[in-house]
Amino acid sequence: MSYFDHFALTKPTNIGKLVDAYKIRNEFNQILPFLQKTKKIKILEIGPGKGELAKLFIDYGYSNYYVVEPNKEMREAIIPFVVGAKRYKIPKIREKNESYDIILLFDVFEHLNGTEEAAIFISEAYRVLRSDGRLIIFSPDLVSWGIDFWHCDYTHSNPTSIRRTTQLFSNYSFKILYKDYFYFGVNHIVFRIISFFVKKLIPSIFGDSSYIIFQRLYKLKLNFLGRFLIIGKKV
Repeated sequence: MSYFDHFALTKPTNIGKLVDAYKIRNEFNQILPFLQKTKKIKILEIGPGKGELAKLFIDYGYSNYYVVEPNKEMREAIIPFVVGAKRYKIPKIREKNESYDIILLFDVFEHLNGTEEAAIFISEAYRVLRSDGRLIIFSPDLVSWGIDFWHCDYTHSNPTSIRRTTQLFSNYSFKILYKDYFYFGVNHIVFRIISFFVKKLIPSIFGDSSYIIFQRLYKLKLNFLGRFLIIGKKV
């Protein structure tokens, strides 16, 4: 077994694939207006997983796309689609100073080993980004997830919330261009209300059940819990 095999070896259902595609498409559309105007920008995605976001960027014309993925199986699967794929773990970013225009982390920041590593990573991102570069982070919000933040994945070690992460951005000289909450991939009050009731109706113990239907209900619950998007500009 290697790093994050418990995710790499998970086979989603057809409905799960549709749900993931819907969420990622919405999130992708949300960040597009905050990117630099040229599609020649150099992008680094850290922890691309199975490559859904990377493929959207590349299909949209952002071909100068690099990834860092420590899991061997997932990295090898994405190699054909990107310019380069490296294998290492953050918080240190093994890239040259001012070498990228965009750094992306989708559902990765929470896997760092606590606040100290989170601070190291933000400072590293500032070093690696070019002037006017963007740091874009999507993460589960601890306030919304509660016990499920810890329960759903043993590698959730950095307690992420929109307030804590905004403070980190500000302390390392990133100007906040955008921040908001998302529920089921949408930043709409209706989905926030649905999230409230889903949390009440589907208990955390469903995630431990041996019954497939309960496990799937638990995964559905996680999809409706709040995640946040923060886009910062290097100044």
